[in-house]
Amino acid sequence: MQKKVEVLICLGSSCFSRGNREMLEAIKKHLKENDLEEKVNFKGKLCSNICSSGPTITIDGVVYKEVRFNTAITHIENALKQQQ
Repeated sequence: MQKKVEVLICLGSSCFSRGNREMLEAIKKHLKENDLEEKVNFKGKLCSNICSSGPTITIDGVVYKEVRFNTAITHIENALKQQQ
């Protein structure tokens, strides 16, 4: 069985107010619409303590700063390709 890509989205107040509120729902929707829910372990996490660089997401241990939806999806898709 293939290991899932782990995606953690920062839910700290700074990241949340800088765009992760909307990105949370958008990523969930993207994963569902593209049948990726079984391949991606998508979870929220408490503050990443790099608030000035938010919003942040972490994909398989790599932290991405100042992320927007399109770049987040690109990073997730790249992580999925690396596992193939």
